Amino acid sequence: RLAPERNGRIEVEDLLALVDRRTRVLAVSFVQFASGFRVDLERLGEFCRRRDVLFVVDAIQGLGALPFDVERFHVDAFAADGHKWLLGPEGAAILYVSSRVLDRLEPTLVGWMSVRNWRDSISEEELTYDLSYREGALRFESGTLNACGLCGLGASVELLLEVGISRIEEHLTVLGRELCERLQAKGYRVVSSRRPGETSGIFCFTHPHYSAQELVARLEQRGIIVSARLGRLRISPHLYNTLEEIVEVATQLP
Repeated sequence: RLAPERNGRIEVEDLLALVDRRTRVLAVSFVQFASGFRVDLERLGEFCRRRDVLFVVDAIQGLGALPFDVERFHVDAFAADGHKWLLGPEGAAILYVSSRVLDRLEPTLVGWMSVRNWRDSISEEELTYDLSYREGALRFESGTLNACGLCGLGASVELLLEVGISRIEEHLTVLGRELCERLQAKGYRVVSSRRPGETSGIFCFTHPHYSAQELVARLEQRGIIVSARLGRLRISPHLYNTLEEIVEVATQLP
């Protein structure tokens, strides 16, 4: 069961209406990839906790740019790859599983990194195949670690924490406000919600005469990289982008 998007937003009421007595899991995106809409995780998490429904979050489009508190939001599990807002290399990701639900979850893949006594099982004269899981979320780590990728991701996380996630969010708010005002003045429709608490670092637009693909190609010719998602122009600045660059993007668009 899927909640519909309405004018670039995912209404909390639509999500809650899908939950019934048989519902075991509510899975949501922290931020929608094609609109930039930020869902109310706190409200959803409180609802799930009261109903004993597992609350699972895909955080890839917001983690590293927006505050994210698993305790405040009552998140039971979340995942996020490192190559987007976390500024890490591809192939290195984060998985969080709350201790509250660990014993209720069974790994679907089991490898040598998932089990507790793997060294003993291969050092004896006969292979024992002891599949007792490791403590904590480590039981979900089935294979060999991407050591180089994790080093890069660790350095990126240190950088983000040093700058401060709240400062990054404030910076993106300033850039987004400038971008939306300038493109609205040019006749663009802002798909992304501008309501407090619903904004993110993703800003999506449509133009009455130009397709998203045409606009992406136009900017690429000028050395500006953006993307097209679901027929919308998507612009996603981060902490390293400046107000001057945002003005340049708006200037180069028709």
